[in-house]
Amino acid sequence: MSGVILLRNYQRRWPINARLLRNALKAFLETRWSGISEMAITAGSAQRPTSFNFAFHLVGENKMAELNEGWLDHAGSTDVITFAYGISTNGMLHGEIFICVDEAVAQAPNFGVKWQQEVIRYLLHGVLHSIGYDDRTTRARKRMKAEENKLVRQFLTQPGWSRGFRRPL
Repeated sequence: MSGVILLRNYQRRWPINARLLRNALKAFLETRWSGISEMAITAGSAQRPTSFNFAFHLVGENKMAELNEGWLDHAGSTDVITFAYGISTNGMLHGEIFICVDEAVAQAPNFGVKWQQEVIRYLLHGVLHSIGYDDRTTRARKRMKAEENKLVRQFLTQPGWSRGFRRPL
């Protein structure tokens, strides 16, 4: 399975090696894509995506608040904003995902994890949104959370994933 990932780190407060994180995420998605693609059908997609093209943007809370207010008309910052552009005629899924690293750092202690793991959760949460999962109702949120937890566990057992972060875990 092949896919394209662009990962840009627009924040500088928290040290992230975007190239290494992009490579770890790309390798993970490529090896797991058949299962993730199958999840798209479960999430209600009319078509199973055969490949992917994602742009991930790591931003601070000011930029995230600006995006949240400008695009979604919600006040303040949030953890993840996903723009799902759909599946092209060749089966490629396109999406753009904004991750607030400041939010990951703030929320991580509440869940007893390191901020780097919370960033991974947000990246994968955005992927699930792009294939059709939503978290607007309690039932949908539980279903999405179960898939998210499964992907996060799989990602965190992947060797070398933490090299994308400059601080040791």
